[in-house]
Amino acid sequence: MANRRGANWTLDAAPWAAPSAPGKARRRVIEQLQAWDYRPDADLVGGLLALLVPAAIADGGSRISVHLADQDQRALVLVLSHQTGQAPDGDDVLTRIAALGVASCGVDTDQDAGGRRRWALIELDSAEK
Repeated sequence: MANRRGANWTLDAAPWAAPSAPGKARRRVIEQLQAWDYRPDADLVGGLLALLVPAAIADGGSRISVHLADQDQRALVLVLSHQTGQAPDGDDVLTRIAALGVASCGVDTDQDAGGRRRWALIELDSAEK
């Protein structure tokens, strides 16, 4: 996400806060994309975050972070769980994300930079159209 316009938010992953986290992330991502003069597909963004955020929360820990960057009419939406280790067996979140129609998606773990990262790249329409 280096050398790109970006934004990020930390969300509480405590059991009492977790149910509202995907909705909060959706609102923040859509508002930021609109501020950058895009017309995001709200259903796609909502569906994407409804998968990414709970998956990150399920990793454990007290917080997650949502990161957003744009470039060339695309947005990278990345959710960090801040927990180390690989995704659990049977984790079909990437299959479900790909089915939403994203341009690309993936998951990796970086022990030094936030733990497990799940991300998706989505196409955007400019508000100037």
